[in-house]
Amino acid sequence: MDITPIKLKESVLKMAELVETNLRQCLDAKVSMQEISHIEDQINKMHKGNDDQCYTYLALAAPHAKDLRVPIAVLKINCDLERMGDIAISIKRSHQKLRQTPMEIELMYGETHLMANNAFSSFEHADIAQAEEVIRHDEMINQMETKIIKSYLELAKDGKMRVKDALRVIDIAKNLERLGDHATNIAEDLIFLESGKDIRHTGKLKNF
Repeated sequence: MDITPIKLKESVLKMAELVETNLRQCLDAKVSMQEISHIEDQINKMHKGNDDQCYTYLALAAPHAKDLRVPIAVLKINCDLERMGDIAISIKRSHQKLRQTPMEIELMYGETHLMANNAFSSFEHADIAQAEEVIRHDEMINQMETKIIKSYLELAKDGKMRVKDALRVIDIAKNLERLGDHATNIAEDLIFLESGKDIRHTGKLKNF
């Protein structure tokens, strides 16, 4: 059997590179939906392939300790990456119908994109400290989403913006918040992989 924990990590990191490409391009008016959809097709194929590799490794290697945590973490991260790819498509779909990108969305996108990249980096380099920073960053993303929703609902209500445009902006903000959630999940999975501790829903860091 040539499937190893290292190869499982390498496979999911290749998938993360494709996801990052689509995240980087989803607000770029120069990049077409067709181009992003082509990459999304590759992400979906890797999603299935990575799952299959993990199941094969679990069945044939009967791993223990950290060697067991690797396929468990990769399976979970694989799922989060696939959802992030879907979200990039949703953002592109809403964004291409806007006349211009609101500054608030640009700022939230920048913070969320950074958060996602840091989550991928923390997994690649087994960096628990960086994973913790990703988790802490999530609250900022939540606050930005709340502010955008409130602001654009008021603009639509006051007749200062077309309702359908306000709803598109809100939809992008909601999807960016979801991206932050998935980045947080990846950071939590890295902490589980490296420490064996499950910190989900505990609200605690440095808990290991």
